[in-house]
Amino acid sequence: MPMIQYSDTPMDDLERDKILNARAMSPERKLRAGLELFDLNRALILAILKSQHPHADAATLNSMFLQRLAKTRQREEEQ
Repeated sequence: MPMIQYSDTPMDDLERDKILNARAMSPERKLRAGLELFDLNRALILAILKSQHPHADAATLNSMFLQRLAKTRQREEEQ
């Protein structure tokens, strides 16, 4: 299939299918998908932090995660 244009950005068929699937989702399913992605991202970041700080306890790792999240939000707000 040919590539399509969306906001002046060429996309392949997989990207188009992702957009069409997202549009077809109910609001509840979109929220659930967003929360699942957040949970997956949180687990990944905590695993990275654990590998960087192997002796840190769960409370320390969670605090580090929250600090990283706050910095990310601050950077987004500055843009």
